[in-house]
Amino acid sequence: MDGNFTVIDNCVLAIEGKRIVHCAPDDQPLPAPFSQDRPIDLQGTIYPGLFELHNHPAYNAIPLWRVPAHYSNRQGWQAAASYRRFVTNPAALLTHDPLSNNARAVVRFVEGRALLGGVTTTQGLSLSKMDGNEKAAYAGLVRNVELPDDNSWPAAQDKISDFKSYAQAEQAYGPIVGDRTKPFLLHLSEGTDDYSRAFFESLRSPNGEYLIGANLIGIHATALNPDQMGRLRQSAGIVWSPLSNLLLYGATTDVGTAVQSGVQIALGSDWGPSGTKNLLGEL
Repeated sequence: MDGNFTVIDNCVLAIEGKRIVHCAPDDQPLPAPFSQDRPIDLQGTIYPGLFELHNHPAYNAIPLWRVPAHYSNRQGWQAAASYRRFVTNPAALLTHDPLSNNARAVVRFVEGRALLGGVTTTQGLSLSKMDGNEKAAYAGLVRNVELPDDNSWPAAQDKISDFKSYAQAEQAYGPIVGDRTKPFLLHLSEGTDDYSRAFFESLRSPNGEYLIGANLIGIHATALNPDQMGRLRQSAGIVWSPLSNLLLYGATTDVGTAVQSGVQIALGSDWGPSGTKNLLGEL
């Protein structure tokens, strides 16, 4: 497809280095640098790759968890005994066993599941908890936004736990606020109650200004009220994970208000225990 989503039945691509420099029907002439080259017939179909900006790949070999109740914040389900039994304990055994190559097997499996749904870029590595061998295991077919295989690509930072204060937010995000070459993915006010909603105010400085820049990406944002959602128009947007939200909380992000406020929205399938199998399934 081209920039207008036109499907080209018989297309020729010209690739120079790491960029597609030509995409047109096969009856059109090739650019001069390629005029003497003979195209390779792939006898296949090329689709744009999907970017998934909310996932937790290390958990995606875990089957769907039978959520026992709806919770008002993530602290509730994280404390559930069945969550520990069916999610955290199996995931730890599979991905952090130093005596086996299970982690590599998990990575190849979750990459395959992502690729089958058209995902070529994913998110969610907890780099601070991974040693060199574990990081190497995640270098494969699917790009990780936090750990790109190519050093010329920008590397994202992520934070799953909530900022407890403005001081924490300023220390972690302040030095890069607004720097588009350093995306910052933040699990933001995940839940439905006032407790979850209050974490948004950790981004507000003592003088009343919010620490929100064009490189901040808010994951979930389920608890935000219309005023808070409106403030995210200054950000890069939010990532919406509807199935996971509905299973865990019985409610999901107010995307209607987000649209009306001019906030950009992306989809993310979250993870295997409470989300869809891949981004195409979420779509």
